[in-house]
Amino acid sequence: MLRTVVLSVLSVHLCWAQNPWEPVPEQGYGLGKHNEFLKYTSEHKDQVKAVFIGASITEYWQQEGKQYWNGFAAKGAVNYGIGGDQTTGVLWRIQNKELDGLHPKVIVVGSGPGENFMGSHTSTSWSDVLRAHKEIITELRAKSPQSKLIVVGHTPYGDHVSNEKSKLINAELKKVADDKTVFYIDISSHLTDASGKQLDSMFRTDHVHLSTAGYKVWSDQMGPLFDRLMQ
Repeated sequence: MLRTVVLSVLSVHLCWAQNPWEPVPEQGYGLGKHNEFLKYTSEHKDQVKAVFIGASITEYWQQEGKQYWNGFAAKGAVNYGIGGDQTTGVLWRIQNKELDGLHPKVIVVGSGPGENFMGSHTSTSWSDVLRAHKEIITELRAKSPQSKLIVVGHTPYGDHVSNEKSKLINAELKKVADDKTVFYIDISSHLTDASGKQLDSMFRTDHVHLSTAGYKVWSDQMGPLFDRLMQ
């Protein structure tokens, strides 16, 4: 049976003594959510058909994106997104039983930077964040080899420096996809105008996270692939 894993845009919890591709245990809110996911995994192993894993952009499917998330949930999708998470935290969660015993057809991972190179951490290189994303893909393939991965590229950011780094990462992430076990989608062109500037209607006022209209774009653009891989 075709198994699919979709990767959704990541914002990840980072200990700055660590590299972005090295796992760091969750703390505070992230640890609480991780424990919730462990409980859900333990109690619903046979019901989970798809997993969305990542940071805030993933978690907010159940906020701004709720009306579109319900369509994925009806097909057996669960949301393992944690707002404020970073690549280091996502890696740690994969290695610490969040997916153990699950056999999803699809895993969706979002690849947003979160604090990886924004805010006070702008010196973090795009190549280091790319390495972290590739490590997440490797970990997911090892943890759930029967699944298909959908890698969702970085969405546009209001900050120019972060946006340019994201474009470089997306160009390299696209090369990882083989359209057999790993699939890549980039919805950026649907969220910007002809000059590449964010469409205000697609984003929250922070110019990072998607609005309800932005989640509709994501749902519309990913939906056909998701449904095909779920068969």
